[in-house]
Amino acid sequence: MGQHMEFKEERSKVSTTGYKSRTRYYEASRCEGCPMRGMCYKGNENRTIEINQNLNRHRSKARELLGSEKGLYHRRKRSVEVEAVFGQLKAIIYLPDLL
Repeated sequence: MGQHMEFKEERSKVSTTGYKSRTRYYEASRCEGCPMRGMCYKGNENRTIEINQNLNRHRSKARELLGSEKGLYHRRKRSVEVEAVFGQLKAIIYLPDLL
C-alpha cells in the first residue's frame, strides 16, 4: 500500500556455526487503519522486516548460476542420477521384503 519502511537499527549476530552476519531492521511508520493489515501482518505493533544484504547477494549469485547454461545442465543431470538412488535407498529401508 505504499508504506515507507524506516530504518531502525543494525544488529550483528553469530550463528552456532560461527558465521557472523549483519542484519538491518526496518519498521513501517503507521500500520493502523491500513486495509491490507490483516493480510500483511498479524502483530499488534507496526510491521518490522529484517534484511541481510550479504545473504541477498549470495541468493542472487546462486540464482544466476542455477539459471546459466552450466547450471541448467547440472540440474537436468541431478534428476536422473541422484533422485533414482534416493528412491532405491528408501525402498531398501522401508520395504526390505519386496527386494
